[in-house]
Amino acid sequence: MPYHIEVENGRYCVYKDGESNAMQCYQSMQKAEAYLTALNIATSDEIKATYIAPQSVADNARLALDVRSEKPQSQQGMTAVGLARANQLANREPISLETIQRMVAYFDRHEIDKEGATWSERGKGWQAWHGWGGDEGRVWANRILREINMETKASRRHSETDMEALRIAAHHTKQTMKALRTVGYDGIKPKSIKALDESVSLTERQIYMYETYEALVEEYGAFDQGIGANGAHYADGEQNPFIEEGIVCGSCVFFAEGKCEIVQGNIDAEGICKLWIIPESALNLIAVEELDTEETMEESAPEPAEIISESEEIEETEEAISSMYEMDEKDAMKASSLDSNAIMKAEAVKRFAKRLIGVK
Repeated sequence: MPYHIEVENGRYCVYKDGESNAMQCYQSMQKAEAYLTALNIATSDEIKATYIAPQSVADNARLALDVRSEKPQSQQGMTAVGLARANQLANREPISLETIQRMVAYFDRHEIDKEGATWSERGKGWQAWHGWGGDEGRVWANRILREINMETKASRRHSETDMEALRIAAHHTKQTMKALRTVGYDGIKPKSIKALDESVSLTERQIYMYETYEALVEEYGAFDQGIGANGAHYADGEQNPFIEEGIVCGSCVFFAEGKCEIVQGNIDAEGICKLWIIPESALNLIAVEELDTEETMEESAPEPAEIISESEEIEETEEAISSMYEMDEKDAMKASSLDSNAIMKAEAVKRFAKRLIGVK
């Protein structure tokens, strides 16, 4: 491990190998060992990440980032996770075995992207493919995975000595968790995405959803478009009632060149399914709020009174007076049960009569 403990003036200090300044000092060896263990766990990714992308793979990723930066926003490819991966490969940062497995799964799912209409123009599909390392990245990742699988098969034939080593490792895992709790480990899962495009900001929940869906697809294959247990409940643009709100496949992080990373088949950019992950910046929430406000105002606002011109009022009144003269006694008795329209006519008669005698 790259850290060690030294005793100084009765205190136990933790040092990083090769450095002269202590990182932390404690009064007891127990606390110093707990801190040392926590440091080793925190940097375990550095130990596990033992694969460095070849220069050709790094060059592909860098080219994809450069091409993307020159395109207008509407033509920029790569999801937030894809951008993180491209930066990681372009900078030749250490790559873990889990990332290698994700690369293999990505290339298998997106082979069809090469048939996209904008591939020759370095469109979204081209950018995404090369951001993950391109053809050279696919060959490199597949080779590593094949080698790992062969080593795994060979390692399953354990001797008693090897099995004892595994038992010791399992014991140390329990001790490690105990040590982490001693130094106040909060148990919160760390962020797996180190770099996000500024224009594509996902919430913590959305990042977790993305990783979960990706893991599901890697384990069980892509969702179909149906409404069954393995379906995404996909609907095309003609059936999508949420287009105005921006809830469309084209805004989802899984969408690229008429395809979806996790749903089978051709995908309409204005379609929708139950698995969407759309950055909040792409949602038309303001418009929805304004629409709701307008609808509320329309529902609560009283209906304007009907405006009747003087000529219409006179004509209506004359008709009412004429009909009243023609009424016999039986009709007059029925007049008391007339509906609101008749009452309105009676009011018109009163207004007309007042006007005749000059009363306001």
